[in-house]
Amino acid sequence: MFKESHANARRLANPRELRRLVSAAIALFALIFAGLAAKATVQTNRAQQQTLELQRRQFEDSQHSALRAQAEKVAAWYELRRNQIAKFGAMTSDMFVLQNGSDLPIYDVWVAASAPAWQVDYIAVEHDDVIPPGTHDIEMTDTQELGQATHLSIRIIVLFRDAAGRYWIRRENGMLEESDEDAWDYERRVLDQSRDSNPLTANEEPSQ
Repeated sequence: MFKESHANARRLANPRELRRLVSAAIALFALIFAGLAAKATVQTNRAQQQTLELQRRQFEDSQHSALRAQAEKVAAWYELRRNQIAKFGAMTSDMFVLQNGSDLPIYDVWVAASAPAWQVDYIAVEHDDVIPPGTHDIEMTDTQELGQATHLSIRIIVLFRDAAGRYWIRRENGMLEESDEDAWDYERRVLDQSRDSNPLTANEEPSQ
């Protein structure tokens, strides 16, 4: 044992052996440091990628919100108005209430009513070329089916173009959908055909 300790001491006292051990230790520390640095770089890159992805999503969300800003402010609902007229007594009017809460007009506006109790898809289909900002009452010209539905069961669909020319549909369940021109035009034709097939509105000039 003494001989082994003496031999180890002689090796450590040897400058060449000492340099070799020091070089090996430095290489080992360098390798450890490089591994830690690589791990830190991977973590940094991953964090940067996550940040960039979050920024991209936030930008897309802001762009999407900006595109929907006007359309989100357009809605319609059904109201039964009771009017007191001395000569005839109480009378009622079935109305669409169309609200354009934006600061700009909307165009090529179609509104129609539907309800599960009806035998037809839509009734009281109305069309306006332009609806300015504000709340507008539109009297329904075709109401013979309304008696078959309760007030709460009547649903309204709205088709329109915003001021930037994008096509939108506010569904009967209130959901707002952006549409391409072809799909929107198909929906519009369904409403137009419903109006043309109704005897109360069949004589109106069809829309182009």
